[in-house]
Amino acid sequence: MNRNKVTAVIAAGGSSTRMGFDKMFAELNNKPILLYSLKAFQAAELIDEIIVVGNNTEKISALCKEHGITKLIAIVSGGEDRSASVRNGVNAITRESGLVAVHDGARPLITAELINKVIETAIQHKAAIPVIPVKDTIKTVADGFITATPDRNTMFSAQTPQAFDLQLYRRTTLTSATDDSALIEQLGVKVKTVQGDIRNIKITTPEDIKVAESLSSQAWEEI
Repeated sequence: MNRNKVTAVIAAGGSSTRMGFDKMFAELNNKPILLYSLKAFQAAELIDEIIVVGNNTEKISALCKEHGITKLIAIVSGGEDRSASVRNGVNAITRESGLVAVHDGARPLITAELINKVIETAIQHKAAIPVIPVKDTIKTVADGFITATPDRNTMFSAQTPQAFDLQLYRRTTLTSATDDSALIEQLGVKVKTVQGDIRNIKITTPEDIKVAESLSSQAWEEI
């Protein structure tokens, strides 16, 4: 398949206030959480290069060297929030064309298969993200009172990686968003969804590590 290069930007610079420590180097099955994402993107055949956004440059560099992450091209410092950190990572891409795949390093159970599926879809549609259906009934609330009950059949939880045409991403101007798809949506661009993975959870609390360990398969444990 002829295509432009695909760069993964892995956001690994969160403050981890709910964890109380650097969650990227917290252990999941006796391995750093960040390592799982690094290995998955290294294994994904449609990923050409990796940029990690994080403030612990020496530890990230050592981790990559120790585990053969040969696609790594840069480690850049994080910003004041997630959006600024990702922007720093995207700005480190020296090209003007191709795709960028943004991933939260706090989602360690990502697989090469899902990465490739998102990239393949983004090649076709210029913007793609993985989603999973919401199982619970959702309520909107103001001042402690329910204001609406949206149709659950139209509600989905967004995951990462989220992949976009690099030129599109460079056109975004919002300075804050909970995910990168929101930036692209503000341009009026339709973002294509693909079926995500219920195991692709985000680690935000110590309890989430226990959940992730219960979800880990033998394939992940062999990393």
